[in-house]
This record gives sequence, C-alpha cells and structure tokens, in this order.
Amino acid sequence: MYTDGVVDACNAAGDFFGQNTLSSLLSQSRGLSPAGAADFIMASVRQWSGKQDDDRTILICDYTPQEWTRTVPGDILVVAPPLNCSEVDAELGAEDRCV
Repeated sequence: MYTDGVVDACNAAGDFFGQNTLSSLLSQSRGLSPAGAADFIMASVRQWSGKQDDDRTILICDYTPQEWTRTVPGDILVVAPPLNCSEVDAELGAEDRCV
C-alpha cells in the first residue's frame, strides 16, 4: 500500500516516478525484508525526485500463507498449498508477474 506521493514524484524533467517503476522495484526487492524493501523503494523515489512536494508513505507486509483445507459436497477434501510465486510466474505471460 502506498500514497500517491510515491508514484507522483517528479524528476527535474517533470517525469513521474510512476506505477511501472514502483512495480519493477517491488519485484527487485522480493528477497528483502519488508523494512528493507520499503527502504530500497523510498531511497529510489528520493533519488528520482530530489525534492518532496507531497507525502510519501509505503507499507509492505510480510505474508506467509498457510495450507488450508475444505470439505466440499460429496465429502471431497480440498487441500491448497501456499502460493509459490516462481511456479506461478512460469505459468503467466511475460506481462504478468506474481509478487
């Protein structure tokens, strides 16, 4: 979650930091802790813009899904393992990413 000051930050040429850049940084910071990822992204925004005209807030949560089970009609047990992004990415097209 983030405020618009992150993606609306402008550089000296007037170009916005933008959603695509933010998405790219989220992918690049995938292996970092939530605090490390937030620091990495905020440092990138500061380097991009040089000045701050709006509030900039980013919240990154660490989520580890647990396996769940459910019984459906006919007493069938459904088991869903935690999401593995590398397996999902292999199934997605080039423009889609699991992050």
